[in-house]
Amino acid sequence: MSWITILWPMAASVSLTFALLHLFIWAKGIQPWANLSFTVAAVITGMELMGMRATFAEQMATLMHWVHLPLLVLWMAIVCFIRCYFDADRP
Repeated sequence: MSWITILWPMAASVSLTFALLHLFIWAKGIQPWANLSFTVAAVITGMELMGMRATFAEQMATLMHWVHLPLLVLWMAIVCFIRCYFDADRP
């Protein structure tokens, strides 16, 4: 077993734990948009794990074709988090 096989699910579980924590904070209403956007940004780590598990070139090509949508959501979530968390009023 490689060290990536052990380390990557551990990092993904930490990321998903933070996502769950911020989802609960979002539900309580404490800086709601900032915490929801952080939750969305943390959930995207599953796409990277799927890319590491691809065994055929066709699987990786399909994944690379569809990875643009989650990356767009990730960037929008990061921008929304920064804008909401730091109260940046002007876009």
